[in-house]
Amino acid sequence: MKRNKKSPDFFPRKRSKYKLTFFNESSLEDVWTICFSRFGAILTSILLIVFIVLAIFSIIVGTPVRNLLPGYLKTEERIEMVDKILRVDSLAAEMQRRDAYIKNLSAILTGEIKIDSVGQQADSLLAARNDTLLPQSKRMEEYIKNRKRNIPSAYLLPPPPSTENYSTPR
Repeated sequence: MKRNKKSPDFFPRKRSKYKLTFFNESSLEDVWTICFSRFGAILTSILLIVFIVLAIFSIIVGTPVRNLLPGYLKTEERIEMVDKILRVDSLAAEMQRRDAYIKNLSAILTGEIKIDSVGQQADSLLAARNDTLLPQSKRMEEYIKNRKRNIPSAYLLPPPPSTENYSTPR
């Protein structure tokens, strides 16, 4: 039976030494020299990659950088963040109401609005604002009119789609 020569020859080829030399071209003087084998170069590159991965992992786990990654927030932190967002939202709405109140009060004090007409005007702070960016559809306007008059609306559910343009298979 004939033996395969490649298998015993594999490790000696990996352990053979190589020399990498950097030299100055003008004086032909060695600047830097390193000796290595294929096995050592492969082992060094694997260790370097593992070290880089471990460094990145430790930076992400050990510092607040993990909060920037999706899914790494703790539930308590997420609840606290939502609570703070809602609080900021309500404070912004409160500031808008106070600004409107101060504006109305200054108008009364300067005489732009007569004191007798104050009781007849609707409260501007409680008035609903119309959204000018999205106009209402005719169906929505009709629904709002019927709702204000307490008439039961026919639009509780959307109407079924029309089947005039569709052909039925035979």
